[in-house]
Amino acid sequence: MGIYKIGIKLMKSQRKDNIFYMITILVSTALIFNMINILNIKGSGFNNIIERTILSTPVLIIILLICFLIFYTNSYLGKLKSKEIAIQLLSGVNVFKLGISLAMQSSILTFISYILGILFGLFLVPIFCLLAKSDGIYLLSSEAFIYSLLIIVVEFLFISVVNIGYGYRNSITDLINDEERDSYIRDSRKKKGLSIKDFRFFIYTFLSLIFIFIPQDKMEENSTYILLIFCLTIYGSIQIINVFIPKYVDKIKNKYFNNKIKIIAINNVKTKIIKNKVISFLIFSTSVSVIFSMQVVSSFEKFNLYNRITFIINIVLIAFMIIYRGLYDATNEKNTLNNLILIGYKKGEIKDIVKTEFKYFYIAFLGVPFLMIFMYLMILLVKGILDIMFVLSYILIYIGIMSITVFLTYFFTIKIMKNNSMEG
Repeated sequence: MGIYKIGIKLMKSQRKDNIFYMITILVSTALIFNMINILNIKGSGFNNIIERTILSTPVLIIILLICFLIFYTNSYLGKLKSKEIAIQLLSGVNVFKLGISLAMQSSILTFISYILGILFGLFLVPIFCLLAKSDGIYLLSSEAFIYSLLIIVVEFLFISVVNIGYGYRNSITDLINDEERDSYIRDSRKKKGLSIKDFRFFIYTFLSLIFIFIPQDKMEENSTYILLIFCLTIYGSIQIINVFIPKYVDKIKNKYFNNKIKIIAINNVKTKIIKNKVISFLIFSTSVSVIFSMQVVSSFEKFNLYNRITFIINIVLIAFMIIYRGLYDATNEKNTLNNLILIGYKKGEIKDIVKTEFKYFYIAFLGVPFLMIFMYLMILLVKGILDIMFVLSYILIYIGIMSITVFLTYFFTIKIMKNNSMEG
């Protein structure tokens, strides 16, 4: 059987996962199409060249998020096909041709998703026109189609690089033993314990509270210094997740020495946090910065409305990343946790480990960003930049989307476990 026929066969065998991948690209395309569209249609209030230049920055951030999202989706789909890929390599298939085959599979799915995404985006145009309070209910700009096409070209190139390099990055042994290699119950890294100096990250994080006492005109005049303070708060909050919490876990886990469920779950949480550094960085650097920007650039017409749309899109894209990373981790974890059954753990205890791990991980992983978002929203509320309804809308958007994300991730994780003989 030819390599390309094998690729089509693999694509058909993963129909459900491919559909979810297509939904991801479809939604991403529809959202960014409308975001570009409302920037360029008449009567949207974004006709000033300076405003449009500033407001085009979130579009670039979203393109970056889409690239990360594609990386996570391809990593998950690649993991599902790892053993089949290893078999093809053992049978003498050329590594480059295999990469081309993988790129072809992803490109076909992405192209179909892109077309459907544009159609879905056209369906959503009236909603975004209403939000932008444009001159008409259904206005389209040529820029929306042109830039969306350019974005899909970037996606194709990114997909090709990732997939063509897959066979080169992984040896046959690694592909066959993928789950064992990526198992995240172990963590052999040596670190110093929690110390008093680690609490400095909390000081950095809450440094932004001084913005309450800085007049708005001074904020805009000294935007460079304000940006430096903001970067320091982002650094502090990221380090709380990446450094403080793992060290804190090491400190408290001895308290649960006699509770085998919690001790395994807590260890998993620590390693899972370490392996999700990229996503935690993206949550802070994109979603929180969208809210922060309203403190520095609050005078542009409809800037806050555009920011809310940007915030929603950022959160949706990150939510997809969290789901895919959760599926990736669950695929690793299923074999490792099932090994616990062989040494005497009951299947009910394995499920308890998963539930406990989920609770602790997502409280820490999504709770810290929420505190940052809440803090900045309160600053904007106190300074009169946002009203209470606008603040509540941001809070409800974050809680709503992330609650759905955690539920879906948990649902799919349990399903993966059950499919791997965890029933009972």
